Amino acid sequence: MSRGFTEYIPSSLAGGQNNVEVQQSVNSMFIWYRHSTLTVIYLSNVPPSSKPGALASSAWNTRGWTVQEFLAPNFVLFYQRDWSLYLDDRSPNHKDSLIIMQEMADVAGIDTQALIAFRPGMRFAREKLQWVSARVTTCQEDIAYSLFGIFGVNLPAIYGEKKQKALGRLLQEVVAQSGDISALDWVGQLSEFNSCLPADIASYKAPPYTVSSLSEDDIQASISSLRHEVAADVVLKLYTLLGNLSASRFGNCRLHLPCIAFRVTAVKRNRAQDQEIYEVKADGLLDLLITTEDKLIQFSSPRPTMQTFLLVRPWNRHLLELPDFTEPSGLAELPEIAGDRESEEGCWSALGSPSQQSSGGFPEAQESVDSELSGRALRLAARLRQPFGAFLLAQQHGGEYKIIASDHDIFAQVKDLSSISDMVKTLEISAKGISHEIALDKVVVQSEQNSTPLYYARLQYQGLIGSLILLESYAMTPDGIQEIVMVNVISHIVLTRSLQPLLDQTATEPNSDVRIVVVGSEAHKFVSGDLHFRNLDDLNKELKSSLSPTFARYCMSKLMNILYAFELQRHLTAIGSPITVIALHPGAVNTFSEKWPLSKFEFVVKPIVSLFFLHPDKGAYNSAFAAASEEVAKQREKYKGAYLTPVTKLTEPTKVAKDEGLAKELWDTVHKFLEEKGI
Repeated sequence: MSRGFTEYIPSSLAGGQNNVEVQQSVNSMFIWYRHSTLTVIYLSNVPPSSKPGALASSAWNTRGWTVQEFLAPNFVLFYQRDWSLYLDDRSPNHKDSLIIMQEMADVAGIDTQALIAFRPGMRFAREKLQWVSARVTTCQEDIAYSLFGIFGVNLPAIYGEKKQKALGRLLQEVVAQSGDISALDWVGQLSEFNSCLPADIASYKAPPYTVSSLSEDDIQASISSLRHEVAADVVLKLYTLLGNLSASRFGNCRLHLPCIAFRVTAVKRNRAQDQEIYEVKADGLLDLLITTEDKLIQFSSPRPTMQTFLLVRPWNRHLLELPDFTEPSGLAELPEIAGDRESEEGCWSALGSPSQQSSGGFPEAQESVDSELSGRALRLAARLRQPFGAFLLAQQHGGEYKIIASDHDIFAQVKDLSSISDMVKTLEISAKGISHEIALDKVVVQSEQNSTPLYYARLQYQGLIGSLILLESYAMTPDGIQEIVMVNVISHIVLTRSLQPLLDQTATEPNSDVRIVVVGSEAHKFVSGDLHFRNLDDLNKELKSSLSPTFARYCMSKLMNILYAFELQRHLTAIGSPITVIALHPGAVNTFSEKWPLSKFEFVVKPIVSLFFLHPDKGAYNSAFAAASEEVAKQREKYKGAYLTPVTKLTEPTKVAKDEGLAKELWDTVHKFLEEKGI
């Protein structure tokens, strides 16, 4: 007779020296139980002559390892504290006892059929995670390791890695092997392993969100209304796109999630509520409310945010109604559907259930369309119109996404089914707080239309947005922007946009002090006249009529820096962001006398230059004050949108530099240019 193990065996092994034995024990435990002749379960705190229901108070029933202790064996006997049989049930196998099995089902939340004849595997992952969501283990990693056998996976047991990583590795393996995304349905705190996963298995306690099942009459009624609301080719195209999506891929802590992604267009806090409730609008969705303890960035169409937010419906291939997850055949070869009304009506006739097909037959364009496939396409459309559980994603500066507002369920519903086809995609979701290295000595702007870099520029001060080009001849970049504007203005804006998600996230943390420092110049005071930045032509003016066109273009670029800084501050303030944006003039700094050819005459040049220009160390004083001074932190509102001149003086810029209309023109033109470049 083989006696059932308890959780104390792997826990004690974890503290031993034989790592091979630990690995073998953890990964073989389910098999040992499965092949045992009999597993004896000793209920140490269940007194003799207990009545039905005593299992609910048993300490044994609260432990993580004991789930496989009663699922794996074929023969089980429960013994009370005095080693008498539980409920005095003298049958050779308590799995044959309807009373005990029903009590176990009620206590553990596991179906009686699974208790009696459990088979390990990846199916119903969410349900299995719920089974252990309220259980505890001595070693925190064991809550994940105790599930290895239940899911049928073989992974290394790495004691000391902590529960988030242990659970993350397990769930990554489940999703990677099976494509089952039910494990992504949880409510709680984000895992550091990946933001799509929970930090604690307790996040699976609540039952998963499920839409009430549509009856066949409901489905047919929805199909009937779809015939009048959505073109037939739209439904077929949508079914094709979703059917061709690959399964979820999970590796190296990164999840590639096929989904329907709805772009969020507005977020507004509902201040009338005691809770943190936000009114949210998204393309293609009905307006919805989101409850969360997270501080969401507020924005709207007139005052947009630079960060992209998406409400996402993870794609579930079960909705295709394909047997055994087999790939749909012939989807790519669906015939084109004529756009005229007669063809569309004929097509809808074909898309009905087989019993509803017209006696007149299919139109010619539809003769090759499989009626079963067509029916599934309409049934899918009917289900997509139902409410669904959504993720709220925030794009990070590396292009990947992170889940936010995971502490409450989010429910959404499609408003316009015809728009969904453009929203089918696969997104990369990263770990919580993942950081990407951004080389601050070089800003590389990648264009989606071109595999080569759009342009790059060197930064004068690490972490600060500085002036880069002063006296250069007029030249155009391959992307249609004059060089001085690309280097002195647009490259800095791209850097700011790239860092913005990280800055926004940091700004929500307690006692944070986030600042954006834009290094402009007093040279902006030489710019006057009737100015506009309505299009790229306005940005590319050579200013030939100026006494010194080269210097005039430099002055114009410095004006653009200051205008953009002030407009950025207005945008951040409008959405409730505490970030401080400061524009400044560093002073006339000597960054040239030690370079060739002046360096050849250093003994003559240096004394003269020192009379009019600051040494680079002193030239950094104003920038350092703006970036790190405690005075700015103490008087944040005073310095928001301020302009500083050496040293630390709050100074009024020119009237042109304070022109909000001109600043908005520049903002709109630059952002339109970047969006067209796919940035």
